[in-house]
Amino acid sequence: MDSTGSLQEEGPGGSDVSTEGHGVYVLNKMEEPFNPIGLNSSYVRGISPRVKWRTIEPVEGQYIWSYLDEVFQTAAQYNKKVILRVHPGVFTPEWVYQAGAQRVQRPGGMRRSPRKGRLSSNPDRRETSIDNEQGIPDGGSPVQDSPPSLPIPWDPVYLAKWTNFIDNLGKRYRANPNLYAIAIAGPTVTSVEFHLRGKERDWESFGYTPAKLLDAWKQCIDAYARAFPNKAIVLNIAFQILGNRELPQQIIDYGLRTYKNRLFIQGNWLSANTSPERLNIMLQFSKQTTVGFQMLGTANRVGNLRKAIENGLAGGASYLEIYEFDVVNPEFREDIQFAATQLQRVSVKSYEFQKSGTNKSSEPIDNGIPPLEGSKPLRNELSTSTIRQLTQQLRQAKRAFSTRDLSKAIEEFQEARNTLNLLQKDYPQVEDQLLEAQTKLNQIIDNLNHNNLPEARRLYRETLQILRSAKIEVLNESSLEK
Repeated sequence: MDSTGSLQEEGPGGSDVSTEGHGVYVLNKMEEPFNPIGLNSSYVRGISPRVKWRTIEPVEGQYIWSYLDEVFQTAAQYNKKVILRVHPGVFTPEWVYQAGAQRVQRPGGMRRSPRKGRLSSNPDRRETSIDNEQGIPDGGSPVQDSPPSLPIPWDPVYLAKWTNFIDNLGKRYRANPNLYAIAIAGPTVTSVEFHLRGKERDWESFGYTPAKLLDAWKQCIDAYARAFPNKAIVLNIAFQILGNRELPQQIIDYGLRTYKNRLFIQGNWLSANTSPERLNIMLQFSKQTTVGFQMLGTANRVGNLRKAIENGLAGGASYLEIYEFDVVNPEFREDIQFAATQLQRVSVKSYEFQKSGTNKSSEPIDNGIPPLEGSKPLRNELSTSTIRQLTQQLRQAKRAFSTRDLSKAIEEFQEARNTLNLLQKDYPQVEDQLLEAQTKLNQIIDNLNHNNLPEARRLYRETLQILRSAKIEVLNESSLEK
C-alpha cells in the first residue's frame, strides 16, 4: 500500500504505480471546465483534461498554469484522479520556431483526402483517432480550412524545448496526489497519438527516417519518465506510422522494456466495431501493464456505447475515457455505471493477490472471523487474510476519524475500497453486497472531503451493516467515535 491507501504495482527503477485510479474518466473539450454533473457522479473515477503547449508557455520560460491549477483544484475538491495531456505539434508556440526549430507547413498527406475535402487540423476538434485520420468530427463533413504548421517531429531544437517544458511541467505537478497518469507526446501532430499524416516519401524531404522518429519517441518517453518519476506515463498507440507497422511496436517495446508497468498502453479508437484483432493485441499488453481506452467519439459515433464498453473490457481495460457529453446524458447513465462496476472488478490484477498477505500454509488462518455461509473460496488462505486486512483498514479509518485526522481517514477508506475488490473475486455469491459497500465507501470519502462528518458517520454504519449481511464481521464497533 502507498501513502494514499491504494494498491501498488511495483514499477521499474524503484517506482510504484497505483491501481487506485482505475475506472471511468470524463474526457471534455480542450481547455474547458468540467461539468459538475460528471464531477458529482460517484461512478466517475477521474477527469482527462487537455491543454495546448502554447497556452501554458506562450513566451519561453513564462508559464501560465491557471487552467491546470484549476483542474487539479477541481480534482481535489471532488476526489477525482487526473489523466493529463499537453498537446505540442500544431499547438507549438511561435517562439520555438524563432529559436530555430524547422517548420512544416503542409506535409503531403495534408493536401487532399481520399474523401472529398481536405484533411482537418482544426486545433479545437476532438483528438485524432486511428479510425478517424481524415479529421471528420462526429456527424460532420471534412473541414475545408488549411492546416496550421507544426515542427518537424525529430528536429533537435524542438525536442530540446519540448522536453524542457516537460521537465517544468513535472516540477509543477508530479507531487500532486490527484495526478494518476500523463500521456506522452512530442513527435505528434494534433493529438498525443503516434500519427503522422501523409506518406513516408512526403516526410523524407524533411529528413525522415524510421530511426530518427524512433529516437524522437525514445527521447520523449525518457523525458516524461524523468519529470514524473512516481507517476504512470501513457503511450496512446496506433498500429502504423506512415504505413510502417514495425515502428509502433519498436516504440512500445522500448517503453515497456525500459519502464515496465509504469508505462501504460492506451488505444483512442474504441467503438462498438473495434476489431477482435485489435482487442486481442491490447489484451496481451494487459498481461504486462495497465491498459486503457478512449472512445472513438461520442455515442453516436461509436455505434453503441454499451457494446463499446464491453469491447474495452474484453481488451483488458483498467480504465475508460468516455466523452463528457455521454457521461452527463441520463440516457447513458446505466451504461456508465456498468462500466464503472466492471472496471472495479478487473482493476486488481492476478499478481496483486500475491501481495495482499497470502499465507502459504495449507491450514486456514484462524482470525475469529467466520467464513461466508455456503461459500467455497478459491483461495481460503488469501480470503481470510484479506478480511483481516479489511478489518485493520476500517479500524484505522475509525481511529483517524475519531482524532479528526480526516486526511488519514480518507486514505484508509480508499485502501478498504480496494481491498473489497479482492473479496469480490473470492465471494461472487455476495458480489452485489460488496459492490454496494464499495459505493458507500466512495460516498464516505466524498463527504469527508466536504467535511460533512455526520453524513460520513451514517454511511459508515451502513457500510458495516452491509458487510455483516454478507457474513463478514469486520468490526465489533457499530459506529465511528463521536
